Amino acid sequence: MAVREGEDVGLVCSVSQVKDPDVSWGWFCGKRSLPSNRVEQTGSTSKIIFRAEMNYHQQYCYCKLNQSLYHYAAYSNAKKLTITSDDATQCLSPVAFGTTTGILLAIIVALSTVVVLQCLRKKKYSIRETRSNDEMSLQNPVYTNEPYEELQTNRGRK
Repeated sequence: MAVREGEDVGLVCSVSQVKDPDVSWGWFCGKRSLPSNRVEQTGSTSKIIFRAEMNYHQQYCYCKLNQSLYHYAAYSNAKKLTITSDDATQCLSPVAFGTTTGILLAIIVALSTVVVLQCLRKKKYSIRETRSNDEMSLQNPVYTNEPYEELQTNRGRK
């Protein structure tokens, strides 16, 4: 039986033979007792109306008849309740939550890696720029219009 959270649920329970006029009815959903403020009892029939709550979700609701004189208890056919909710926080399944969390974590790790690599790359280039001009002149050839012999002579004078 599917109902929305907050809606009224009505159940009826009847027993074919009631031998004792002194009977008590009890209504349950799972192991919880249902509130008895909206119960109608007439002979061998009991009717209850209660508000659907999430703690009744996927629980079997049933009635119990106790006849004190004969020590007899009768149970009705149980109705399994499925409570639906309009609340969006109730709709996210654990699998969807886990998948979404995993994807977001992977994105965060990937972005963190990119930031770290960019910082290392920037640091590497800043070290190259701080080298002295002498080191740079030894590594990079100087191109001039002077003939080769004059360059050799000029270098020997230094």
